[in-house]
Amino acid sequence: MNTSSKIAVIPHWQNLSLENLEGEVWKEIPNYEGVYSVSNLGRIKSLERDVNYLDRFTRKKYAMILSTNQDNNGYVLCRLMNRNIGKTFRVHRVVALAFIGESNLFIDHINEIKWDNRLVNIEYVNYRENCHRYQKNRPKKEPIGVSKVDLKYRSAIFYNRKYNLGTFETIEDAKNAYDKALGDLDNLHLYESTVKKERPDLPRGITYRNDTKRYSIRKRIDGKYKSLGCFKTKNEAIKRLEEIQEEMKQKIKKLNAI
Repeated sequence: MNTSSKIAVIPHWQNLSLENLEGEVWKEIPNYEGVYSVSNLGRIKSLERDVNYLDRFTRKKYAMILSTNQDNNGYVLCRLMNRNIGKTFRVHRVVALAFIGESNLFIDHINEIKWDNRLVNIEYVNYRENCHRYQKNRPKKEPIGVSKVDLKYRSAIFYNRKYNLGTFETIEDAKNAYDKALGDLDNLHLYESTVKKERPDLPRGITYRNDTKRYSIRKRIDGKYKSLGCFKTKNEAIKRLEEIQEEMKQKIKKLNAI
């Protein structure tokens, strides 16, 4: 009787075999030359070398593929040691450093799979492009560049820095503002909103909460901010704040009199 069995395929970054995988190319990791190398498939190899232990004795260390793990965000991590000092890196950063070169730009996974650190799947992108791709792949109701604030829609675009394009009554108007600015990136300053958010004239310690439509009193007591009440009107909050301040003054007087 013929039976067929399915063989589990080990992901390339979890393959600990010293044999080169198909198409695999190795390069030494900058600042770890002679100690570690990384492949274009995202595997990390500890090189064969003589290791000095605390200047007492030397021992031969054989080559091996490092085992890696994933952080809470899904990125693959590796820990590299040099002169008894360990440091943890994200593998995609190590691959880019060895094969592409050092850069202050962001690294993007082209296929959006965070553990796929093959050289063909990573590239440097600027901050705006990184945010654009992140928002594009996020499940959200608002278009790219648009966020809902209370009952209105705020439009903003990232290009070297954040440009606030204004707040609009409808999602269509906010999207149109984003699309218009996107088509004229060299003149974004012309589209930036100069309207500042109106803030109620309130004494220090009182804030107005849009969610509850009430005035809240918060004071720093014993090094921590504590809520001391919520009120329907500004006058009620101001009156209570004055009472609290007077109570605190009386307490200070009693302490100084002791």
